[in-house]
Amino acid sequence: MSKDPEENLVLAFRIAARARNEMIASARLNDNRGALHSAERIMNILGRTIKYPDLSHDQKDTLVTYPEAEGSPAAWAALARGEPDRVRVEHLSPKRALTQLAIELLDQGASDGELIDFVKKHYRLVLLTKDEISRLDKHNRSDMVPDRLGEVGIKVCRRPDAVLKTTPQR
Repeated sequence: MSKDPEENLVLAFRIAARARNEMIASARLNDNRGALHSAERIMNILGRTIKYPDLSHDQKDTLVTYPEAEGSPAAWAALARGEPDRVRVEHLSPKRALTQLAIELLDQGASDGELIDFVKKHYRLVLLTKDEISRLDKHNRSDMVPDRLGEVGIKVCRRPDAVLKTTPQR
């Protein structure tokens, strides 16, 4: 395998996508019974590697200090007040839908570069309050749409300087 983690993860995703398709075709499993799980996990790692290369496993703590971090004004305000327990990381494109669409892309013959471009376009993490995530999930928990946040009136912005001052630096 290559030393480039991105290339390794693309290869691993291709393998997991084939395994998922084989489980559906041969083992009569569906995504709800586990066929999608490995591909979904690898997609999440691939997305973080491509879009947020310095982000650790504990996403919230490092996403807060990430230069291009996005969050709702309410999430930033909660963090500035020292209330990190009110804030969660949300996958703007639901992981399951993102993974299924990426597998469809590969099934149509997409190259590694096209898969990477797809991930760059659609993988996005934002910081939201628990209440905002609840509102978002009630409206649309599982479908990829162009403006999932806008449909429920949630706006996001880059991290205000006031939040950075209250957060430990990486």
